Amino acid sequence: MSNISVSQRLGDLKADLMIEVVAQDEVGDLARGFRTMELFIDVCRKLSGALLPDAPPSLRPLIVVEDIDSHSVIAWLRLDFSLGQPGPDGAIEYVNGGIVESAKWLSNCRAGADFQRLLGNLEALHGKSSHLPPPDSAKLLRALCEFQDARTSLATRDQVLFVAESGGVRLDRSSLVPTDRLLRSAARWHVKNEATELLLVVSAPDYSGGNIWSVQHNGATVDVSIQDRAWLNAFENREIDVREGDVLRAVAITEQHYAADGTLLNAQIRITSIQETTTLKGAAPTTTAQPTPVGADAPPKFAAPSSSNGINLSYSGPITGNRAYSTATPT
Repeated sequence: MSNISVSQRLGDLKADLMIEVVAQDEVGDLARGFRTMELFIDVCRKLSGALLPDAPPSLRPLIVVEDIDSHSVIAWLRLDFSLGQPGPDGAIEYVNGGIVESAKWLSNCRAGADFQRLLGNLEALHGKSSHLPPPDSAKLLRALCEFQDARTSLATRDQVLFVAESGGVRLDRSSLVPTDRLLRSAARWHVKNEATELLLVVSAPDYSGGNIWSVQHNGATVDVSIQDRAWLNAFENREIDVREGDVLRAVAITEQHYAADGTLLNAQIRITSIQETTTLKGAAPTTTAQPTPVGADAPPKFAAPSSSNGINLSYSGPITGNRAYSTATPT
């Protein structure tokens, strides 16, 4: 970074964290640089909330500028607590160090970095302030997945730099791995059901033509991917009237990833077929396909452990009995 002392600027601005997005090309896209910076700032907000879940600090940019000499966009950020309170002792240092440690872990994912190792490094930071609550591992993993998504906005030779008083790390696209591989690196167990019958309550129909719907399942709001194109076309053509509170009976592929302590880190639902739609008005249900009956010898119901954030995904036995259990190992 040209002509700027990081330590001096952090002190001068009373900032806690610096992010720099560097374009390696001679002529960078300024608008893209600022958009990418916004993505990383949002990711750092989510990381800070996962690292300190009981009293999440707010993270706000003090200044965001373009450095013409280095073809970069730079942001200095400050962590604040509600009502102007200073927050628990050591919390600022812990969160800043945790963001940098998380970025370092992502830089090693290509070599199969172990999620438990990251948790151990965070515990070492946490040990300096033992009165702080432990991080929420499920929220942390979701934030790390979004971190990976933000990195995809970098051009091939771009870099992003994270600096706190405790140290820094520089990332580019060379260590970027797909989100599914990140999940496998983080999880101790992976459970996949190929054909599971679910009842889902619609929270918000997607009138934009997309296939990601918000639904209620077992009292928790989750996003599901609907891959039943015939049903989506019928909905878009107003052949099916679906409103908030309506019930969908669907067949889905479900996947869950668990940490070594049994914590549910991630759960995904991909709906392959919607069998029936029951409306709020009590009208006769709309059947869009013949349901596949569950045999009398169907496997018993599988109850997933509750996650630390209260989401409990309990799936009924798969219709075809195709349930796969695996011990996840990085590849």
